[in-house]
Amino acid sequence: MKNPDGATVSNNIVNMTSANADLRDRAGIAVMRRAYLAADDNGVNVPNNVSVTGNTVTGYTQSSTSDGYGIVVEGTNHRVTGNTVSNSDIGIQQQAGNQPYTGLGSDDGDQNNKTDNYFGRGNSPTLCNVDVSGNTFSGNTTNERIVTGGGVGTIVLTVTPTVDDPADQVHCAGENSATTFTGNALPGVVYNWTNDNTNTGLAASGSGNISYTTANTTGIAQTSTVIVTPVANGCEGEPQVFTITVNPNPTLGTITAAPVCAGNTTTVSYTGLLPNVSGTITYTYNGGATYLTESGTADASGNFTYTTPVLSMAENGLVISVTKVQITGTGCELNYAIGAKTVTLTVYPNPTLSTVTAATVCEGNATNVLLSGLLPGTSGVATYTVNGGSAQTQAYTVAGDGTFSFATPILTMAENGYVVEVTNLTNNGTNCTTAFTGKTVALTVQRNPNAGTDSTLTVCTGYSPTDAELFAVLGGSPDVGGTWSHVGLVYTYTVNATAPCNTADTSVVTVSEYALPNPVITGANTLTCANPTATLSVGNYANYLWSPGGATTQSITTAANTTQTYSVTVTDGNGCKNTASYTVTYFPVTNQTTNTHYSTIQAAITAANPNDVINVCKGTYTETININKALTINGQMPEFLVQVQGLTKLLWRTVLSTSTMRVQLSLTVFVYTVRMQ
Repeated sequence: MKNPDGATVSNNIVNMTSANADLRDRAGIAVMRRAYLAADDNGVNVPNNVSVTGNTVTGYTQSSTSDGYGIVVEGTNHRVTGNTVSNSDIGIQQQAGNQPYTGLGSDDGDQNNKTDNYFGRGNSPTLCNVDVSGNTFSGNTTNERIVTGGGVGTIVLTVTPTVDDPADQVHCAGENSATTFTGNALPGVVYNWTNDNTNTGLAASGSGNISYTTANTTGIAQTSTVIVTPVANGCEGEPQVFTITVNPNPTLGTITAAPVCAGNTTTVSYTGLLPNVSGTITYTYNGGATYLTESGTADASGNFTYTTPVLSMAENGLVISVTKVQITGTGCELNYAIGAKTVTLTVYPNPTLSTVTAATVCEGNATNVLLSGLLPGTSGVATYTVNGGSAQTQAYTVAGDGTFSFATPILTMAENGYVVEVTNLTNNGTNCTTAFTGKTVALTVQRNPNAGTDSTLTVCTGYSPTDAELFAVLGGSPDVGGTWSHVGLVYTYTVNATAPCNTADTSVVTVSEYALPNPVITGANTLTCANPTATLSVGNYANYLWSPGGATTQSITTAANTTQTYSVTVTDGNGCKNTASYTVTYFPVTNQTTNTHYSTIQAAITAANPNDVINVCKGTYTETININKALTINGQMPEFLVQVQGLTKLLWRTVLSTSTMRVQLSLTVFVYTVRMQ
């Protein structure tokens, strides 16, 4: 049957009783492709769907090098069952691949007598899904065989090709994936495959073994489900399914590390990693031989960070060089040469401070607070307190010697001893801050000299005020320890300055004088027998002090019959004092005639005129008396006694109530004691 499509050959008896001279292959029943013509064969290029059943075929042999076939079938979907085939070279043969075959053409198979395994007239390229079963064989050289593969034909055991189940594969992108298909190795077998995911780098379909460089640019694992179907003689075998999983290689964009102040950690940031993928980063410091690792999971944006240890200035400029990025679980890695992917750590110095000092200042001036031991060339803001008050700030720029000073406000003595404490320094640009304790200085404010304010003082005339009296009248609160000088009644108080103050202070006390009191003592200055005492008085004053006696009254009574000089010191309302003296003289002898008083008898006698009367007070007189004129000498007692050389002699006695001695002659009497009684 030539190019059949849907035919039945059944219950036929086909015998070859005698052989003709044709040396080519011969067959009892042949279902084959031959000389395809579209118009004649209804478009059937490959025999299809023929049922060959219940037939008896006998005696098909060939004496030449060609063969005799009981039944020959080519094509697809045939059923060859229940047939009896005997005494033939080949009982039943399934075949495909005889040449020549050019596709949809009118070509025939090679029918020449030749040594091969094909039934020469047929040239179907396809042999598939042929059910050959339940047939009876006898006397045949070969009962059943299948020939495929072209050429002289290869005898195979089955029509349907098989493919072994390939192992699933897992690769990192960029690795080679190689799959060699194996199976029952039918001649001409072709392995056709399809791929449902080209993101692995594998084409959507192909034939034959697979060998390619994997790829994955998606950032997540990609799996290709590959279906491989073996095809031989146009017959597809059972397909196998396997997978090729291509894991993405790590990616890495940038590496950055925020500058950090010494004594802190910094964050090393990686970008451009595969999002939500865990892995390990391997790196070195400064290209050293020690490799360090950091493991973790990138976030949804492909970022990953880790924190360094605490960094000191020794780590400033340290270069982190990434050598490998490896994904956890897949082992896929991205490698870098040392120095190819780096970040340099920047560690800023923290502010330093050694001492805080301030020069002693004269009140009314500002002083400079000096900070030493700072980082030269830096600038920033200092925070400080004064006497524990609220925080204040001061911008600073450090000189080359590591110092900076700032001026205080004008200082008064109220600020003396105030404590300035620097609590922290913050550098500009880096914001590095160092907190300090105990960085203090106590302000020393030197008081300006204070001589007080000018004043006046009134003193008694002639009085020189003491320094204490002058100081007491100064106004304000003058300093002690100054010096006084004066010109006339103008006194100047000078207080010298103590460094750093350098200007002395002066004040003036102008002195005026009260006139001194001028006391005048009044009263009798002569005492006699008749007036033996006197009352002495002085003007009106605030106070009195008499001497002798210490009386403090305005008037005193003198001692009786005594010559005495009296003085009184008076104090007026201004406190000024002056003293007056007054002598009271006691005259015991009086020339009554001339009312002249004498202190001795002889003086009275000497001064008396003849016949004068001399009165002598009671008393003892030790003197030499020379009476050379007529005198009357009266005593206070009836007797006038004259003691001569220790003896007392009554010279005269009268009967009068007073003693009277009438001397009419010149008489010199030497007496030691004259006592009037």
